[in-house]
Amino acid sequence: MSTSISTPHPARPHSGADRRACGQRRPPQLFLDAPVSALNIAHQLHVMRIAREFAEAGDGVIAMMHDRTLTAMFADRIAIMSGWHIRAAPPSGKAPECTSQ
Repeated sequence: MSTSISTPHPARPHSGADRRACGQRRPPQLFLDAPVSALNIAHQLHVMRIAREFAEAGDGVIAMMHDRTLTAMFADRIAIMSGWHIRAAPPSGKAPECTSQ
């Protein structure tokens, strides 16, 4: 099946007004994949504060993180995953112990 290149994608806004309106709304969820990787600590804290503010405003934030201590400073809940399985879910605000797995 072929489609014309000019056919708008159904998920995309169709007019300039639609695009502006979409730009003014916040998404209800924020998905972050290693958002602080390769950033210095000042920028890491800034990114995490923005994510925290987003969560405090009532929106959802899911972040894939590598720094457990930084994550524990800002997260409401933490789940340690390995091989697509949850391996640990420590109490809120507690940095999980490093394991060999």
